Amino acid sequence: MSILASECLVNQLTWFCSLSLYLWFMVWVASQYFSRATPDTIWIYSYSLV
Repeated sequence: MSILASECLVNQLTWFCSLSLYLWFMVWVASQYFSRATPDTIWIYSYSLV
């Protein structure tokens, strides 16, 4: 039972780590994109999301 519990904990930690890494990657990509973008392209991009 303890082995199963530890596996569940490891799986949750791995999922959490991969999710946070993915979110940080998305934030980095967005910052790279918006640093190069002009206000016009930001407006067009945000309007296309709606």
